[in-house]
Amino acid sequence: NKLGLRLAENFDHVMYILQKCYVQCGWGAYAYVNSWNSVYQGNYYRFPGVQLHEIGHNMNLGHSGGLDETKKYGDHTCLMGNPLYSDTKSRMCYNPAKNFQFASGGNWYDPKFTMNFDITKKRRNKVLRRKIVGIA
Repeated sequence: NKLGLRLAENFDHVMYILQKCYVQCGWGAYAYVNSWNSVYQGNYYRFPGVQLHEIGHNMNLGHSGGLDETKKYGDHTCLMGNPLYSDTKSRMCYNPAKNFQFASGGNWYDPKFTMNFDITKKRRNKVLRRKIVGIA
């Protein structure tokens, strides 16, 4: 509180950057799901893929890759899998599953890029409402 204000009340997102890791460093960065802050150690703050991965956690996204703890970063089609640690290797974004999570949780997409449709189950005469989100 030395700044005279509460960070979480005054900023949407705060990045803490540590000069280096001092104890038990098996991580480059971390963030809490549905929170306002992320923490980076060493040079990991420099990589957009790492920043977007951690900010993805802040925006309520989990890892992409599965429930098995050994494969939680296994989906390499998404920033929430194992992000790239370089600006020059490739470009990455959130995959369709994560984009759908954004779309279903709020107003991330203009309504003209979404379409609601109904599916009628023949056996039980049940109507299911679904939404398609167009991403390019």
